[in-house]
Amino acid sequence: MRAARLNALFALVVLHLTASAAWPQSVWLWQKYSGNPIVPYYVGGGYALNPSVLADGADHVYRMWFSAKPYGGPWAVFTALSEDGVSWYSYVLNPVLEAGPAAYESDGATHCDVVYDGTSYKMYYTGVRGCCGDAIGLATSPDGVHWTRYAGNPVLLPSGAGWDGSAVGAPRVHFDGTRYYMYYRGNNSGLDQTGLAISSNGVDWTKNPRPRPMESRGADPPAIPC
Repeated sequence: MRAARLNALFALVVLHLTASAAWPQSVWLWQKYSGNPIVPYYVGGGYALNPSVLADGADHVYRMWFSAKPYGGPWAVFTALSEDGVSWYSYVLNPVLEAGPAAYESDGATHCDVVYDGTSYKMYYTGVRGCCGDAIGLATSPDGVHWTRYAGNPVLLPSGAGWDGSAVGAPRVHFDGTRYYMYYRGNNSGLDQTGLAISSNGVDWTKNPRPRPMESRGADPPAIPC
């Protein structure tokens, strides 16, 4: 056990030194913008959070999609545009994605991430049913504003057992030009944890079958106080 911990510590030190040599120190230092918040709560009527941002080089703008809802209302996805990444303008016809007809998203759509594959925008979002989200859906768009749901939704479901047996949601997706990598939140009526699913077409996903490389933690950690 001690040897395993020492090996892990050594690997972290090497990773840190490698990253420090490869990247300038300024990459790791962040300063909060004095004009925050750049998207205030009232844009959504009560909430505005969880942004997904892409730089559109063709149109020379930044595009943002974020979760929003009025107090007591359903979750939906809004969009905003910016020329400099600082000053944002909310789309006049927001929201761009609302609750859908399927049961898993009957009460709203939230916590999305958007990627551009060179042809179209793909939005992966959490469908809300009742109080919570439990599956991930897909919508596509030619312009980032007008969205069409994938007919085969949802594209990622809970496993039925194990660490993500109750719910999956809050996707973050990376497209490397060949494959899509989805990092998502999973829950099994307990702790939220992070998983990985991989796809060659952005539609059909395979959850990572490999065991976690991290050392077993033993007992569950104590709850974090609110």
